[in-house]
Amino acid sequence: NIVHNLRKIKWETDAPAYDWAIEFDEWMKERLQRRDYKSIVNDFQKTEAGRQSVPTVEHYLPLLYVLGASDEKDQLNFAFEGIQNASISMRTFSLNAN
Repeated sequence: NIVHNLRKIKWETDAPAYDWAIEFDEWMKERLQRRDYKSIVNDFQKTEAGRQSVPTVEHYLPLLYVLGASDEKDQLNFAFEGIQNASISMRTFSLNAN
């Protein structure tokens, strides 16, 4: 749940995603694809989309552990992409050894 803002949740499972949630989820996907981990660590709350998407860090910090344990040769795979309840990213990825 990289995008995780319960303050803005809409309880309809298929509620349209907020623009800021889509923007940040795409920002994250692009940074992961480029292996730009420095931006993921340092810049995630530098935009309004980032601040809305990560209002608190408890759901964000585990992502950093995964990135820290990965190797530059690991293959990135997105198993699932989507935003639920308008403000919860369900993006799922793995970094697997080749």
